[in-house]
Amino acid sequence: MRPLELEIQAFGPYKEKVTLNFTDLVNQHLFLITGPTGAGKTTIFDAIVYALYGKTSGSSRNVNELKSQLADDETVSYVSLVFEIHGKTYTIKRIPKQRRPQKRGKKISEQAAEVSLEGEDFVYTKTTEVDTKIQEILGLTVDQFRQIVMLPQGEFKKLLESNSGDKETILRSIFNTGYIEKFQASLAEKYKEAAQEVGVLKKQVDAGSQAFIQFADPEVTIEVADETVAMQGENDDTADSQTSTSLTEKEWVEKAVTLGNHSELAAWAQEKLDFFNQKIATFDAEILAADNKGRATTEKIQLLDAAENLVIRRQALAEREPAIQDLRVAYQKYRESANSYQVHKQILNYQTSKNQIEQQLQMSSDQYTEVTKQKAAIDQSFKEWQPFIDKVPTLRQEIQNMAVAKNQWQRYHNDVTNLQAKQTLNQDLIAKEGTLTHQIDTYQKNDLANLQADLTDKQTRLAQVSDLSPFEKDYLSKKQEVQIMADEYEKIKTLRNGIFTNYQQGQDEYAKYVQTYNDGMTLSKQYNDNMAGELAKKLVDGQPCAVCGSVHHPSPAVLQYAEVTKEMVNAKMTESQNMFNQYTVTFERGKSQQMELDHLIFKYLQEASMASNIDQMNAQYPDNESKVNAFTYLQSQYGQQLSAAENVYNAKKTEKTQLEQAVVSAQEALNKANSTLQSMQISLSSVKGQIASNQQSIQTTQAEIEQTKTQLIGESLEALTAQFNNKNAELTRTTDAEKNLTASLNAVTNELTKLEAQMNNLQAQLQQTNQQLAQLDASLKEMLTQGKFSLEEVIAIHESNNNWGTIEAQIKQFDQDAYVYQNEFQKNETAMANASIDDTKENYQALVVEIQASLAQLRSEKDTLIGIRAQLSQSLLQFNQNLQAYQDKGQHYGELERLNQVANGKVNEYGNISFERYILGLYFDEILSFANARLLEMTQQRYIFKRNIEGKGGNGAKGLDLNVFDYQAGAERSVQSLSGGESFKAALALAVGLSDVIQNEAGGIEIGTLFVDEGFGTLDQESLQQAIETLTDLQQASGRIIGIISHVEELKQQIPVHLQVDKSEQGATAKFTGLI
Repeated sequence: MRPLELEIQAFGPYKEKVTLNFTDLVNQHLFLITGPTGAGKTTIFDAIVYALYGKTSGSSRNVNELKSQLADDETVSYVSLVFEIHGKTYTIKRIPKQRRPQKRGKKISEQAAEVSLEGEDFVYTKTTEVDTKIQEILGLTVDQFRQIVMLPQGEFKKLLESNSGDKETILRSIFNTGYIEKFQASLAEKYKEAAQEVGVLKKQVDAGSQAFIQFADPEVTIEVADETVAMQGENDDTADSQTSTSLTEKEWVEKAVTLGNHSELAAWAQEKLDFFNQKIATFDAEILAADNKGRATTEKIQLLDAAENLVIRRQALAEREPAIQDLRVAYQKYRESANSYQVHKQILNYQTSKNQIEQQLQMSSDQYTEVTKQKAAIDQSFKEWQPFIDKVPTLRQEIQNMAVAKNQWQRYHNDVTNLQAKQTLNQDLIAKEGTLTHQIDTYQKNDLANLQADLTDKQTRLAQVSDLSPFEKDYLSKKQEVQIMADEYEKIKTLRNGIFTNYQQGQDEYAKYVQTYNDGMTLSKQYNDNMAGELAKKLVDGQPCAVCGSVHHPSPAVLQYAEVTKEMVNAKMTESQNMFNQYTVTFERGKSQQMELDHLIFKYLQEASMASNIDQMNAQYPDNESKVNAFTYLQSQYGQQLSAAENVYNAKKTEKTQLEQAVVSAQEALNKANSTLQSMQISLSSVKGQIASNQQSIQTTQAEIEQTKTQLIGESLEALTAQFNNKNAELTRTTDAEKNLTASLNAVTNELTKLEAQMNNLQAQLQQTNQQLAQLDASLKEMLTQGKFSLEEVIAIHESNNNWGTIEAQIKQFDQDAYVYQNEFQKNETAMANASIDDTKENYQALVVEIQASLAQLRSEKDTLIGIRAQLSQSLLQFNQNLQAYQDKGQHYGELERLNQVANGKVNEYGNISFERYILGLYFDEILSFANARLLEMTQQRYIFKRNIEGKGGNGAKGLDLNVFDYQAGAERSVQSLSGGESFKAALALAVGLSDVIQNEAGGIEIGTLFVDEGFGTLDQESLQQAIETLTDLQQASGRIIGIISHVEELKQQIPVHLQVDKSEQGATAKFTGLI
């Protein structure tokens, strides 16, 4: 990824829009980002990372704090980046969450973040789409990008100094080996689940075999082969037969359970189930025979009971028959006279209707006569009012003419009143015109001239103090110097404490070295003393001594220190040498820190002419305390100079601010005065226009009054109004009377029409009713003539208290009962003949009781056996399922266990290294191969990286810890022991090596940019030069753009191209300088 153009606005310290065009670098791709502390150098990195990933370049900065505090809510904060990768150009723009104007309207509110990504053939605007596409284009996550492209303050040493666990997390993210970790975790989980399942299945199988014991019969004896005798027989050629042993069935099952003979137990359980099935079949046959016999006997009892019941029912029918016969006769008469009675009832109903119609007809006739009288009275009233009604049109015309005359009189009075008001207004306007003319003349000569003079005076004074840049530059320069001294004072304190700690540690280590050395020498002397004793052990009388040659050995030496061995001497001397090496490392580390501290302090003492060289400084300030005191003295001097410069700058700034405010106030006062004058002039012009318009209106109104006078009718408005009111009252009385009479006449006419229709309808109904009555009378007389009954008898039958419905039901029920009895009697006679009944009912009942008792016993025994069989069947089914599952799971359990141990690093012969750590170790070795080439060059062939393969004990991450081999000391040690400058060089070499490996190994990932944020301040002159040469070689070899943030002065001199970042009260600015 190579940036082409970066545009930021209202972002961090950048208030205004800033555009950086990286194509201006041409071939000068190594540049320095410089500027005062807090100006916004790191913000350049933040902007690039935020544009690409929506995050910042370091983990300590929050994306919700990116909008510039200098910008108002009207200014939108955003970052836009144009970059190139794989020959294609992309543009991405992100707007962080902030308060800003809404898209529609100007209302300010909290708006969500927005993003857009534009390529050659696509545009994305959704955050998830853009984030996915960016990672696809770059091939890096934000953490990978930070680690190998952006090296933020303090964070690019993580890969160097982190432990194996942290390195494993970093490398896993970079090389995408997380799928291996997931595979290992999945394998471990599957192994854990398999172990649990096998354990559970084993318990289930054991519990299932134990359950078989309850089904074994302790009374049944079986013969089983004696396995011990049989086994002896297999190995004995003389054995011709097997012996057997008698066991109860329960003993055999218990023994099989104990021995775990699962297959034999399953076979026995199946045989037991077959035995239960046979026994249940026998029970079924016995139950069926008994049940059939019981049903046949019960049927005989039922037939005998039915015969007894039929005798009782026959007697009851005979007792009911006489009464039913009487009811039959009465019911027959009722049915034969029913039609005559119905006609009689209809005749009565029609006679009632006829009486009602005649009454209504009489009432309607009376009403018709009364309404006819009312109509005659209304006609008479109409004749009396007709003369007045005929005059209504003439009266209306007179009233209309009077209304027109009234309007003319009213307009005349209004015009006279309006003329008087306009004349009064004209006088007032003329007076106001004179007043305004005088005020404008006075305002122009006095107030306006004074305000203009005051503004000119203040503008002249402001021009004299407008340029504050010399004072600001002096203040900012001193502030930067004080900040740098404060930062370096913290380094000096750290170095001083480190020197003291190393001194104390060195003293302790040297004392331990002396002690172990003396102990070693003592052991060596004791061992040498023991050598004579060892030789004496080998002396033989008559043979010469290897030391003196004598063949006589009167007083041979003895062992004085029997427990001292050569191995003990060598171990102690090795321990002594290790202690000396450790002391040497501590001494050298303290020495390096002392040199760094001396260089830091000497730089300031030399500048203050307090020392011309380091030797003079050490002579004048013999200890670190005095050196630090001299530095703090200079620091206080710098602070006083900063305070003085700040006071001068603030005083000038305050003076300028006050004058600016005074000029603004004077200009506002002048503007206000001009606005006041303009308002007065507008008012005067308006008054003049009003006067001219009012005078014209007066003339028009006077002419209208004269014209209206000629059109007036009557003596006055009041007299005309009285005549108008009288005429109007007369018209109202006449029209109201006409209206009321017309309404009354219409009402009575409608009522007469209605009554006539009603009387005609009633007469028609009465005629129809008389006709129907005559027909019914004829029909009734004919029915009575043809029938057996008179009208009185018919009425008596049908109006008696008898309930004929109930009587009919009683007759039908008797007939039904007789019919049912006859059928049942015949069926029972036939059934008794077929059943061969040869005994009494009581004997048959006793036999049924006996059969039921036998059936209950048989069913109880069968149910008990079925329950046992069901339990055994379920137990056997579950046992077989569990056994099969246990065998299936157990078959692969061992292989899974071994695979899990190897994959998750739990096998000693493989060094307890997991799959993923082994793969990451290969990647790490390749990174170290690239990094060592650069580290050797940067440390003058002193250091190389070495991976600690063994690591610490336990189950934690191991195999990725880093040491360095120090060729100068000839020993390997931890990277934690490196000094600050050495750590920076090691971290830089490792970061560049990581970039090289990713570009070579990851495939498709193009790393065209490297940014380094701080870290060079800890390097001495020689190391700094080596770091610059390394970065220059890297840039030339790879063609990358390499940007560096640093305050180191030597870097400014050796790297000509700068990205200069400056800050002011109006916000930060940035631009490239030193370009060819």
